[in-house]
Amino acid sequence: MNDDEPIKDQNNGLGWTNFALGRWSRKWQLSQQQFYERTRSKRKSMRWAAAIIHKLLLTAWDQWDFRNKIAHSDEGAGAIALRQRLDAEMLQGTRSDNQQILHQDKFLFTDWTYPELQALTRQQRQQWLRSVFQARKAINYNAPTVPYISAMSVAMQNYLD
Repeated sequence: MNDDEPIKDQNNGLGWTNFALGRWSRKWQLSQQQFYERTRSKRKSMRWAAAIIHKLLLTAWDQWDFRNKIAHSDEGAGAIALRQRLDAEMLQGTRSDNQQILHQDKFLFTDWTYPELQALTRQQRQQWLRSVFQARKAINYNAPTVPYISAMSVAMQNYLD
């Protein structure tokens, strides 16, 4: 790097990402030291450079923390969209035809009202929806397996006799 070029141009060579990460050209510190000498200050440029880099890193951290809280909080856009999707799926689950549901799974629909389901936590809602999905899946698995199991039972009985 050329010592005659301005500080900002030297940082263009290093890259502004490096600047934000605290990797600055030494010319920043030298320039501050010259200012302290001109004003006859007893301060040190090394301490100034460390303090400003520390402040810059804290600012970057604060920005990350702020964005993270928005993205992952209960009031963030993702959480609101998930809540709306769960509500829609639960409403559909309570309104759809549940007559074919197996006897052992009927409690999913008889023990819960839609307002009670809405009052559940997000994890409890997701668990209820998974249980409903599995209950509907069990309808399809139960019917065709009975003849197959009966045939297997007869074959096993014949083998053992």
